[in-house]
Amino acid sequence: MGEQWISVLLVVLFVALIISGLVTNRRRRQWQRRAADLPPADRDELGRQAAEAMRQRGLVSAVKLVRDRTGLGLADAKAAVERLHAGQPNWLDPPGAGPGDLDAGLRDEATDLKRWGKAVQAVALVRRRTGMSLVEAKRLVDRL
Repeated sequence: MGEQWISVLLVVLFVALIISGLVTNRRRRQWQRRAADLPPADRDELGRQAAEAMRQRGLVSAVKLVRDRTGLGLADAKAAVERLHAGQPNWLDPPGAGPGDLDAGLRDEATDLKRWGKAVQAVALVRRRTGMSLVEAKRLVDRL
């Protein structure tokens, strides 16, 4: 009888984790859509405000501002502020969805490095040139 309760409890916990993951993923997509819907003028103004907040009060303040104005989650807002700080023009857009988003020269260099068995160097190159996070750059290099 005791083992049945443990089994039922494990199944309930497993189902709760799956539901939690689905809800979290849905919220993240909604936040990303909200940030993408900002008109260019608002994006420019937010960029100026976030850059000023970063200069005066630091990264945390800039991330908080971006989160408040866009609804992005903490990780996405931090990545966006880091792209802004790196000088990327489309800092609020999620970085490189695919290899086609890289300029041809960078894509060719990264592809060659990967082909020669130097995937780590390819990821480092993509990160250095685009400002992507480690995870984003690795995913992109994996798709090359």
